[in-house]
Amino acid sequence: MNVQVEKYMAPVQELNALAVANVEKVVNLQIKRIEETAKLGIEQIKAAASIKDAEGFQGYFASYAETLRQMGERAAEDARTVYELGNSYSAQAQRIFKDALKTN
Repeated sequence: MNVQVEKYMAPVQELNALAVANVEKVVNLQIKRIEETAKLGIEQIKAAASIKDAEGFQGYFASYAETLRQMGERAAEDARTVYELGNSYSAQAQRIFKDALKTN
């Protein structure tokens, strides 16, 4: 009886481990981006607070546009990463299911 239970539980445990690993990757990605975004926000606030003249105002908006461009690139990069994680998860989960069907 124990052998049968272990046989059926092994794929479940493998799927759980896979899910936890993927959640961890996504959470770490989110934490990294939150930290970067907070840092950029603080830098922008400091830059805005240091504006003293029209030239400083122009410089601020130029740097702000660059910051927005960088954030857009990072968002696209993150979307690709999450997409790849999803594809990898799907392929691995399918393999686990196929292996489980073969052994059962």
